[in-house]
Amino acid sequence: MVDLVAADIDELLKLLDGREIDLKQGKVTLKTKDLEKIYYEPGFRDAVLRVISDPNIAYILMMIGLAGLYFELAIRGLFFPGSSERSR
Repeated sequence: MVDLVAADIDELLKLLDGREIDLKQGKVTLKTKDLEKIYYEPGFRDAVLRVISDPNIAYILMMIGLAGLYFELAIRGLFFPGSSERSR
């Protein structure tokens, strides 16, 4: 259910001002009239996490990991020569 529809953040803050909400501690009146807006700029870490958390990219990375495990277990020493049985 939608209580409010606003075109931007400023309009939303105006619409929310003076509304009462119920919390565990009791009713609270919102005071949003003269709030300072702080904008968050995502950094490099957030950009990387956003890319690798995309389901398509995550699936491709998982398939690469599973293929790596398969080839390492099937052909010992293929990627890491020190792990082969011949080095004993």
